[in-house]
Amino acid sequence: SIRKKQLVNRGFLNGPFLPIYGFGAIIILFLTLPVQESLILIYLVGMLGATALEYVTGYIMEKLFDMRYWDYRNHRFNIKGYTCLKVSLAWGIFSIILVKVIHHPIESFILGIPESTLQIIDVLFVITFVCDVIYSTIQALDLKHIVNQSQELQRLQVLIDDINHRKEEWNSEMARLQKEFQHQKELYERLSKYKHKRALHILKRNPNGISYRHQLPFDDILNNLKQYFK
Repeated sequence: SIRKKQLVNRGFLNGPFLPIYGFGAIIILFLTLPVQESLILIYLVGMLGATALEYVTGYIMEKLFDMRYWDYRNHRFNIKGYTCLKVSLAWGIFSIILVKVIHHPIESFILGIPESTLQIIDVLFVITFVCDVIYSTIQALDLKHIVNQSQELQRLQVLIDDINHRKEEWNSEMARLQKEFQHQKELYERLSKYKHKRALHILKRNPNGISYRHQLPFDDILNNLKQYFK
């Protein structure tokens, strides 16, 4: 939003919710409870917890919706594109900021709200969140269906183009063969009757002849020559 100089809605949901960051913050806070006195351990535990969450979430979402909502394959030291070293190192820094700076004033503010009021707020947020999740999931499934149909259309188009290309090749080859056949036929017909006659005489004397080189049984040629002189 700062780079774009306007509010930008990012993430899976329509509303102002980013579940991966929300759950990530909660997981980091729980995981770092035993080590909150050590910045190094907060950094390491937070980095590992957030990285694991990002990887699992990215993997599951791609399996469910056939789409990656973020992709780090262009970054060095990435893990199948779901997370990468640079982002993981940033999670460690964010974990320290979360635990040492952000969480305590928010915690004090929340604890200062009467429990009955807090429960009402919780219910309203949960209802809004669940409705958003349902609607956003429907949108994602619609997108998945469109992507799959588009992929199928592309596959069929490739097959059609390939068949048309082969058809052109077949037509070209057929035309060449027909031309070659006509040429050989003309050569055959131009042979003198004397050659045909001499060939007929020797075949009559050797009716069982065969050419292994050309794989031609001469009895067929003999019959053809007999028809030639009818």
